[in-house]
Amino acid sequence: MKKKRTKKDIGLLVAIIVVVCVFIVSCIPAGYAVYLGHRHQVYVGELTDSFYNARLKGGVMATYLGENYHLTPDEASNIYLIIMDAGVGKPRKEPPANEDLIEISFPDGAKLTLSGTEIMEKARKVDYGLYVKFETADGEVFEYDTDALEGIEWCRKILYRSR
Repeated sequence: MKKKRTKKDIGLLVAIIVVVCVFIVSCIPAGYAVYLGHRHQVYVGELTDSFYNARLKGGVMATYLGENYHLTPDEASNIYLIIMDAGVGKPRKEPPANEDLIEISFPDGAKLTLSGTEIMEKARKVDYGLYVKFETADGEVFEYDTDALEGIEWCRKILYRSR
C-alpha cells in the first residue's frame, strides 16, 4: 500500500530542494572566480615567457604616438615589472577609446598594448588606471584594467628615455 505524504514529508522535500538550489547558485560565483584566477595565471605565464624570450633574443619594439622605439632588455624588463606590480585587473571586453596607446611587439609574435583608461567599475577608489591587452603568439587575448594609475606614466618615461 502506498504511504500518504504528510506535511512533514513535503516540508522536508521543499527544504532539500531549497538547500540544493542555494548550493548551486552559490557555486556559480565561486566557479567564475576560479576561472578568472586560472586565466590570470595563464596570462602571467604567457607574458613572462614573451618577456623572457625577448630578453634573450632582443628585438622588442614599441610604438607610441606614431614613433617607434627599440627597447633594451632592461627597459623591457622594467615594463614587465610595472605590469606585474599592477596586479590582477578586472577583465575587460574592449579597449579604451583613446589614441594614447603604447604597443609593444615581441620577437615571438606576441603583442602588448598599454594605455591609461577610465576604470569601468565606479566602486574602486580611483577612476583612472592602466589598461593592459596581451595577445599571445598563438592569438589568445587577455584584456584587463587595473587601478595602477602610475603604471602608464612609468611606461611613457621608459619610452622617452629609450630615444
